[in-house]
Amino acid sequence: MTFRRGRSVFCKEYHLAYNIAKPKICGFAQSKDSGIHQMGLDTGRVGKRRVVRLRTIDDLAVEADRIVVSAAAGKLRSLGNWSPAQVLWHIGRLIELSFDGFPFRYQRGPRWVLTALRLLSWRWLIALAFRPGFRNPPDAAVLEPDPSLPLDVATAYLRQQVVRIRGGERMTQECSVDGPYSHEQWVYIHLRHAELHLSFLAEKEETD
Repeated sequence: MTFRRGRSVFCKEYHLAYNIAKPKICGFAQSKDSGIHQMGLDTGRVGKRRVVRLRTIDDLAVEADRIVVSAAAGKLRSLGNWSPAQVLWHIGRLIELSFDGFPFRYQRGPRWVLTALRLLSWRWLIALAFRPGFRNPPDAAVLEPDPSLPLDVATAYLRQQVVRIRGGERMTQECSVDGPYSHEQWVYIHLRHAELHLSFLAEKEETD
């Protein structure tokens, strides 16, 4: 399995607008004062993350399988706060919520700013949302993986959600604050979300 390194670079203007609006998008919010991950590594400062490029849900499934194989061989290292099992479960959990609905809501920033950004480019809005270092507030506890979660359980859970997509089930639920999105937009969101979290899992020889 070959991993590449890289960092995400975003437009400064959108970074400024994002910080003004402070939107919480698709189950993710930036909160340094209160959050479930208040303790632990600041993932926004992690270097040497690998570059992950996922074009399809099938690519995600293949990447998950590679993670499992690498972990079983003792070659996988987590660069962040979560184990491989926690990462895979978390990816699957957001997919499940986009099928079945979000049981929580975030407090929003100015709605007009969020709407303007989305109309200008919803893909850029998603890119701004899925940045390393995000911390979820307690209201989003349903997205938080159990630290003791076994890898096989987490993998099976993610695969269940992939099967739902492959089987033709549509993701039609409104996003936690920013919906609605089409099924195709949800697929895009989940691929970008997975790329972020999987970038924190790398082979040991690449980081040692």
